[in-house]
Amino acid sequence: MHSFLTNIYLTIQNILLWHIPGYFVRQKIYLIIIVLIIILLSVLLLKKITSRDLFLTVDKKVLVILSLFITNYLLLLILISTSKAHDDIESRLLSPIYIPIIFSLLIILKEFINRISYFRQYKLFRIAFYLFLILVMAKPLSSTIDTMNNHINRGKGYSSISWKNYDTIELLKYIQYGPIKDLAIYSNDPFAVYYFLNIPVKWSPLKTYYNSDKIFSQLSDLNGEWPTENNAYLVWFKQAEYRKFLYTPKELMSISDMNITDSNKKGTIYLVKIKIQ
Repeated sequence: MHSFLTNIYLTIQNILLWHIPGYFVRQKIYLIIIVLIIILLSVLLLKKITSRDLFLTVDKKVLVILSLFITNYLLLLILISTSKAHDDIESRLLSPIYIPIIFSLLIILKEFINRISYFRQYKLFRIAFYLFLILVMAKPLSSTIDTMNNHINRGKGYSSISWKNYDTIELLKYIQYGPIKDLAIYSNDPFAVYYFLNIPVKWSPLKTYYNSDKIFSQLSDLNGEWPTENNAYLVWFKQAEYRKFLYTPKELMSISDMNITDSNKKGTIYLVKIKIQ
């Protein structure tokens, strides 16, 4: 889906989003780097601090181990993301390095606290240091509170209000209590049907390999072949229509006999029959 450089950009962007508000992160990253360099040079010049003053004697063995894990994981993730199409690199895929990064920062910050006691203008540096800590903690703290409130008040995933409501339940009741039972079921979100009904569900026909542009199956190849069970249901959820790697009901109607059996604002259930050649 993305080039090597784009995946590097996405990686840095999402790591920064853990502690920096999105507005600032969405600006070009090189601008942030330039600003940090300017601030560092300004401090060195105005306070007459030599670069040696900034040298920290940290536990190198622990930092090396953590750094090796972080860099190897990031390199592997970026290479795989460049060669294979899957979800964009974001916090879910970066989560294994979150704790190692935090531990590394804590080790460096601990040594920095000890080191600034030797700096001239110690009180000023101490105030600046704690202000920096407060700013860095503000984003993850607010995000944690928002997430907790969302889990408590709205739920998450298929337990959320957007899924677990009257319309979804009513739509799926047709499969449980409709006139035709025990048919095979296909869906553009099979996990949702499985969650609510506890019955096995298959993906509706795939057009491409997940988020790739590479064709998985030609529509003409499905003509007279899908559904393989001759008769089946297709449960099509409107809120799962973002999955562009699946053939749409309109496309599938050209190769199978499809009739709407039930529909509401959450989605549509089709009765699908194999088209006789």
